[in-house]
Amino acid sequence: MKRGCLTGLLVAFGLLFFLVSSLFCRQPEVFNTPARARGDIYDFEGRVLATSRPQRGLFVDPRSFVATTENIKLLAQIAGLKPEALRVLLVQKAGPFLLKENISATEGQKLAGLSGVFSLTYFKRIYPFIESTGSLIGKVSSLGRGVLGLEAAYDSFLSRPRSSLRTAIDLDLQQDLQKELNKALKVFHAREGGAAMLDVASGRLLALVSTSSLNPLLTDTVSLQALSKTLDKAFGQSSYEDRAAFLRNLGFGSPTHIDLGGEKTGLLPLQIARYTEVQATPLQILRALSTLASGQRRPLRVAFEVHVQKKAYLIPPKGQEVSGLKPLRYGGLWWSGGNRRRGYFFLAGLWPRRHPRVAYVMYVKGVKVWGLPVYPSRLCPQKALEAYVKTFGRSSTSKAMAKNVMPDVTGLTLRAALERLAPLAIKVRYRGFGVIVKQWPQPGTPLKNVRECKLVLHEDV
Repeated sequence: MKRGCLTGLLVAFGLLFFLVSSLFCRQPEVFNTPARARGDIYDFEGRVLATSRPQRGLFVDPRSFVATTENIKLLAQIAGLKPEALRVLLVQKAGPFLLKENISATEGQKLAGLSGVFSLTYFKRIYPFIESTGSLIGKVSSLGRGVLGLEAAYDSFLSRPRSSLRTAIDLDLQQDLQKELNKALKVFHAREGGAAMLDVASGRLLALVSTSSLNPLLTDTVSLQALSKTLDKAFGQSSYEDRAAFLRNLGFGSPTHIDLGGEKTGLLPLQIARYTEVQATPLQILRALSTLASGQRRPLRVAFEVHVQKKAYLIPPKGQEVSGLKPLRYGGLWWSGGNRRRGYFFLAGLWPRRHPRVAYVMYVKGVKVWGLPVYPSRLCPQKALEAYVKTFGRSSTSKAMAKNVMPDVTGLTLRAALERLAPLAIKVRYRGFGVIVKQWPQPGTPLKNVRECKLVLHEDV
């Protein structure tokens, strides 16, 4: 009997010791910090938009830290805080948290004897061009998981070892379009807004900027009244008899399936009498304009290519030909808003006017300037459009297609080469970074039996 009681006491003491030790001697794995780096995110030319860098940080667990006056004073001194501010943090935080970044080895040695204080290596997410790409790329949580933008949409890929994501956007155009949006916000004294550019021939999203993480291009809806003349003209040239069916085939009433999340579908009734009855997001209008110009309706994609374990997976916007539609030969500029009742300004267009190559939209809301004469052409993203055409406007693609031969793309960047080869409807494979130094088939090769083109880029550039 005594031996059984003694055994029970020993077991109870062991359980108590285990609970106390687990409470006051927690291990570093409880800290909400990513254990490994996430994959990098690049623009179309291979410029880094997001990367992970290892750093040494000072972490504190309030549940294990002994908050004596001496410990508080020492920890506050190293963290660069006042003791009172540190006490407030310890009370507010329910679990482990990062107190200081880039802690030195000397500082780590001073805190080596404190319970609940750890110096750990973690990976910090760096965004070199956050001013123009922040709302598009998104962000990660303290656990290193994507919570917004591309970081969330491709979290499962970016969390894998040796992975990366190449986007379709061009960083230069992205920055130019951000400047144009900032100018429009200043003119209207607007609260927020967004803008986007889309290549008509390939369906590639060239740039998408916004002033908030909840992109108004995806969530806000506007009336189609500003596009009524253009839509009426396209409807009259088509073989459709039902106007609602015509708009539905242009993509209205359905999401663009852009890889950002949180997109609205808009409103398209079964029967319409006026275009004011149709509500669409700016991105839906962008896709519709591209469809009117090319005859192809494509889903919008920010990502272009995913790399996992040295394998590349293309994410092309596969198009669907819209039957009964005559593509527009001329573009234009359409706008609406700018009054107290609407409270927003919306601009859309196809550029250049003859044989348009780019579709674009700009949308700002929370407008505070009323009665001010505003010329829409002044708010058109002219610099961004001119920069795009300056790069590709002198392309020899049309001449090569007229001769039905392979064009010469050596000496070009990958972006420019893909733009030239897109109308040829052939598969493109490439390796390396920089400018193209070799291509197969050779320039001038007849395109009759060509199904694939291989490009070699100078890897030292």
